[in-house]
Amino acid sequence: MRWWVGVCCLLIASRADAADNWVVPVGVNLGFGLHPTPVPTGAILGAEGSFVFLATSQSKFFALPTFWGGGYVDALWDTAGGRGRASIGPEFGFTVFGVDGGLVTQVGGGAVRFGGCVRPMLTIGIISLYVRLTFVPSDPEVDQTTEIGLLIKYPFSKNRWL
Repeated sequence: MRWWVGVCCLLIASRADAADNWVVPVGVNLGFGLHPTPVPTGAILGAEGSFVFLATSQSKFFALPTFWGGGYVDALWDTAGGRGRASIGPEFGFTVFGVDGGLVTQVGGGAVRFGGCVRPMLTIGIISLYVRLTFVPSDPEVDQTTEIGLLIKYPFSKNRWL
């Protein structure tokens, strides 16, 4: 029975036109942020979009992703840290395993600060589980955050957007 869940997720994810390998996945970011003391753990809420090339292998019923690469942009609110963050950078993956990372802008505590992040992820269909490490060395209160979360992104064909 469990394998049907995976098949259904892959069918949903293959909604983007298989003949057009450029897709625009957009969706929400839900998770929680772990901070060094004195900042407590709290919710992470945000939105994310990507523009990626998706190489697929065609099965009898649907396309299976083999490689994907492109770029992403996101914006989120860290409830415990009282900070807004936006990041932009490259992303790539092989089958269900991927990684992204890039530049981070963090707003809060009366200042705008800059840093970086890296995020390994496991993607099945429209759902990605991730752990992101964010570093903003110039922020005295929230200089690093470990996020554990879930991305829910629906892939549209680029022809639908452009």
